[in-house]
Amino acid sequence: MTKPQYNQGDLIRYTRLSSSPHLLVITEVFATGCPGGYLYYRVRWLGDDKRTKEVYHIGSLDDSKHFTVVARA
Repeated sequence: MTKPQYNQGDLIRYTRLSSSPHLLVITEVFATGCPGGYLYYRVRWLGDDKRTKEVYHIGSLDDSKHFTVVARA
């Protein structure tokens, strides 16, 4: 398994040209059980919209140019 780029508790900003920036916090970093152990992040969106209560599993966070660290845990 490779070392994750982000850690549990990190505050991340998600930015796309077509939308305003969003904040999210990483609540868990885990690997799949398959050989190679692909990394996944469990994240919770922060803000006033309906996504605040939703939890996502993102496997492409390390490779995406749309996510940047705001604060390390």
